[in-house]
Amino acid sequence: MIKTNLLTYNRSEKFAPSYSKYFSKQIHTVYARMSNAIPLKQLYDLTCTDMKIINQLSISRFFVIVFLFAFLTFPNSVYSQTPGQIFTAATPSPNPMDPNGDGWITSSGGVFTGGNELPEFEIPFNEVPQLTAEPSADLQTGATCAASEIVSDPVTGSAGGYYYILDPDAIPDNGDEQMVFRMRIARQANGAFGYSFLFDTDLKFGPSDPNSIPGNPGFEMEVIYGSGNNNDVLVENVDGTTSGTNIGTYDPASNSQRSDALNNNSSCATDPIFIDWYVPLSDIGITTTQNFRIAVATASSPSSALGGSASDILGVDGDVIADDDDQFAAAIYSSSDNDGDGVTDINDLDDDNDGLLDTEESSGVDPNADSDSDGVPDFLDPDYPGFIDSNSDGVNDNFDTDLDGLADHIDIDADGDGCNDVLEAGFTESSTISGELAGTGYGSNGLVTGGTDGYTGTNSDVTDSGAFPACSGSSDTDGDGVADSSDPAPNDPCDPVQPGGYTGYDASNPTWAAADCDGDGLTNGDEDTNGSDPYAAADDSDGDGLEDYLDLDDDNDGIPDTYEQAIFDCESGVTPLFGAAQGPNNYLGSDINNPVVGDSFLYSGVYPGVDAIITIVSSTDTAIVNLDVTTTGFDENFQPQINHLDNNSFTEFRIDFVVAGSTTPAPPTTYILTTIDNDVNEFVTYSDSFTSDLYVDSPTDQLDYSGSAISAGFSKGYVSNGNVVGGIGVNSPQFQVAGVYTENTSMSIRFGSSTGDTSNHSLTLVPCVPRDYWVTPPELYVDTDSDGDGIVNRLDLDSDNDGIPDVLEAGFSDTNNDGLVETVSYGTNGLADEVETSADSGVLAVLPINTDAASDNNPFVTLYNFVDVDSDNDGISDTTEAFSNNATYNDSDNDGHIDGFVDVDDNGWHDPIDAEITFPVVLNSDADAIANYLDLDSDGDGLPDTFEGNFQVSDGDNDGIVGTGIPDDSDGDGLADSNDPDFPGNILGGFGFNQDRDGDGVKNYLDIDIDNDGIIDNIEGQSTSNHVGPTGSDTDGDGIDDAYDVNNGGVGIGYTNTDGGSAPDYADTNSDGIDGVGDAFDLLENATDNLIDGPLDGDNNGIVDPVSFVDFDGDGLHDDFEYSDPSVDASNNITNALNATNSNQLPTAHPDTDPVGGDRDWRELSAQDKDQDGIP
Repeated sequence: MIKTNLLTYNRSEKFAPSYSKYFSKQIHTVYARMSNAIPLKQLYDLTCTDMKIINQLSISRFFVIVFLFAFLTFPNSVYSQTPGQIFTAATPSPNPMDPNGDGWITSSGGVFTGGNELPEFEIPFNEVPQLTAEPSADLQTGATCAASEIVSDPVTGSAGGYYYILDPDAIPDNGDEQMVFRMRIARQANGAFGYSFLFDTDLKFGPSDPNSIPGNPGFEMEVIYGSGNNNDVLVENVDGTTSGTNIGTYDPASNSQRSDALNNNSSCATDPIFIDWYVPLSDIGITTTQNFRIAVATASSPSSALGGSASDILGVDGDVIADDDDQFAAAIYSSSDNDGDGVTDINDLDDDNDGLLDTEESSGVDPNADSDSDGVPDFLDPDYPGFIDSNSDGVNDNFDTDLDGLADHIDIDADGDGCNDVLEAGFTESSTISGELAGTGYGSNGLVTGGTDGYTGTNSDVTDSGAFPACSGSSDTDGDGVADSSDPAPNDPCDPVQPGGYTGYDASNPTWAAADCDGDGLTNGDEDTNGSDPYAAADDSDGDGLEDYLDLDDDNDGIPDTYEQAIFDCESGVTPLFGAAQGPNNYLGSDINNPVVGDSFLYSGVYPGVDAIITIVSSTDTAIVNLDVTTTGFDENFQPQINHLDNNSFTEFRIDFVVAGSTTPAPPTTYILTTIDNDVNEFVTYSDSFTSDLYVDSPTDQLDYSGSAISAGFSKGYVSNGNVVGGIGVNSPQFQVAGVYTENTSMSIRFGSSTGDTSNHSLTLVPCVPRDYWVTPPELYVDTDSDGDGIVNRLDLDSDNDGIPDVLEAGFSDTNNDGLVETVSYGTNGLADEVETSADSGVLAVLPINTDAASDNNPFVTLYNFVDVDSDNDGISDTTEAFSNNATYNDSDNDGHIDGFVDVDDNGWHDPIDAEITFPVVLNSDADAIANYLDLDSDGDGLPDTFEGNFQVSDGDNDGIVGTGIPDDSDGDGLADSNDPDFPGNILGGFGFNQDRDGDGVKNYLDIDIDNDGIIDNIEGQSTSNHVGPTGSDTDGDGIDDAYDVNNGGVGIGYTNTDGGSAPDYADTNSDGIDGVGDAFDLLENATDNLIDGPLDGDNNGIVDPVSFVDFDGDGLHDDFEYSDPSVDASNNITNALNATNSNQLPTAHPDTDPVGGDRDWRELSAQDKDQDGIP
């Protein structure tokens, strides 16, 4: 195999630094104002010695006269340019042709210094070499210089053109790349003229290119700058034609510029100029790492230079070599680098790096020489003495021993006997590159360096197809492509380990074919036969030995993948159409009338902004009769008619979705591929990247398929049982097979027939095809990424990023805190036996927990706790409630995701928690067994968390769920919009949300005395006369005592508001509003000793001072107010953090003495001041 690396470029190169020549000079900006308020045509920065255009604005229909008054020295004319200066600038500025926007094409922002201009360029262009010097008489043509040709550089001798690939963000092939072109011509043409860069992207040219035709010997793409009336920048697909198909058209005002060149030419008394232009790299259909060959040409029209219209080719007069095709071939071969060592063949002494000099492989002559100076290398030149071409492949037979179209100097097996030349010459072969001499690098002359042998001559074995002594002694026993002499394990085809994509193996070797080098359960031989990669295993995300497409639980968290996915929303999905209006269209040389393997066909605009390319990947069938039938069935479907050879034959198609008019992959999305009416013995298999499983009708006539179309990369399919469903016409089909592809841009499908007949297949990508097509319409599941961390839920150990692993939120056990469910074994289905009704049943014994199921609001995803960031729907996120007293794990913005998320190991779980030996204990602040994040009344005081944590959101139905009824949840994350930072109308920054009203360090929803007035919230939250104590029961397990649970016959509390102020009594430090100015009520009015008021309330605001606050049990009630009955609680109750009702304290425990009768004193107006502190 010959590597090809032709005229490539170094992506690591950066632009030369931008230097301003104006830093130390005074700058004068000159304006012009007209009474008609016309936009200024040009703005100039003027210095004492320099002048440059800094912007070229649109020119109106008016003229602008600019008068410059300054004591400056200027050139005689504003249009008299200094070499290196842009004098027709593109807009806007800066742009890819002038990246630093300084108005110069030189790196120094000044004139050329002489000599070769390449080092002066601001952009580090690659040169396209000239074959010979440009004839001076050919520089300009026409009496008035109507046309203009490429100007040679007399210093370097040859520079036909320049190109460079820009990658602004340094992220390869993400769509922002541009290719910039430059030519140096005698002057701007007055007439219609064309300047072209032509690309050979498939590295096949002349006879080796099946699409070669007279006038275009092998170019696939052409980029043109046209002058005259058709002054456009064009990208054309010219594969197999001389009149290309337009890929893109760009305005030269934005995509081209002109500037002064270095060398003068006296003709027409005008300096030579550079013309620059650029186009998106994706238009050309190449990547930043792809090899290609390139030639430049000028043409006598502003269209293609192909078909005989070329004037200059590589800067050489078209008449120097009479035939354009010969000159193009000479240009391509002279610029090739067949062995990819960075030295072009014309300068490379060993063009295939086999350790044999090119002259040694060519009877002592240089095959790349040009004996008659016609620009065609001798091994291709029909004028070369003794030229023979018996097989019409364009290569002189005298230079091609095995007549395979590869001359010996670029053929690593010149005699075609299966033994590489490097071995037959007695040298050491590289262990990584087949046919190459072993070494450590390459010299500037193209020879391999750092080796132990090579370049000591040749022998007859190299060209004698009957001799194999070298290979018999240096054979490849295991078929891995590494000769035994260099193989560390000659009998192990998997050693050395090769990367995915390696193709140097011998598939016919039985040792290699029987091995499984990627450990995916499929032999190398099977994978090679079926077109998959024998060196790249399918994904097994949880490492349980079962590949994801067979595994019911891809992350081993105990939750089946389907529970972690979403039901597809048919209304919002894309709808690709493959009707006659979209295609198929011939693409890259394909012929719709003769579709064969390897052909690709274009469907334009299958949905807005997106095209589709369908490629025939492989086929063992007799013929594809019609690629896409449109006269019957459904026009919008892809409907290939295939003549199947037998019951095992099939044809594989690949569908690639691309940005319209390019080859850039479209943004990933979800596609539904449905095989319509898969009956009459038809079978279909889907590529394995489908989500979860394939879908069929129920009941169905589809049987599991197990034939030859099941192979690596295609693990599941269905075949019709042969029945034809009577009465079902083409417009009302049944018995579909569907596959869902989530976040995808490419997918493949195989069609066949179990009887080998000609079949009309039909594939639709319209999501959720009409429900009446199905016997039983399926619910289609798609992957989701609930927390947006880039890891889909079925692979994410913490799908909602709340810090609590899915396994625990689902209700399963994980004693070692690895995020995986505790189990003795995983079944053959990949699901932990512990969670199934029986081993491998695939049925969960207990469903994952969904605490707030009745109040969730997401029609497409069941918000089980593991994807619900507020599992109890009280408006306070799970993270906050689970870890609110843990400074390391918190959720300061209540978005439901743990702060400072870090996930180096990409398992979706916050690394600091993941690293703990045991999972941190989540908070449970009351006497029940329910963690706070699942408890609607976390402190057990009878007032739901949503009351105490959301003063601004009324719970109109008193059910403890935030808001009234089922809360709105626009993003479906389980957190009500009112409390979701993602929703613009949230109350998170307002009064009362998740506050600590009394500043005692205990949040309101965990504080049994929110206002620190010594009266517990359970008492203040009810009227004195109708006070109801807790029952001690919680029938529905939601954390609210039955006495207060409206869903269990209870009565909600917390709304008593004696003074009608902004807060209810339990949060109001002045419930009775005694003095009318908001003074707090006196602590003396409660049931404690009068003597405690003075020392606790030094600032006389009626509540315990923070410095005096003592709360041993952390329940928010100052210890002096803990209700005690020494006969019951000798510790005065201060150690019982779970006693939310203060030992069932009653309102009557508080005094009614001021005056006697009526309500408790703290709720009643009074003028007394018992402790003489001035507060009644």
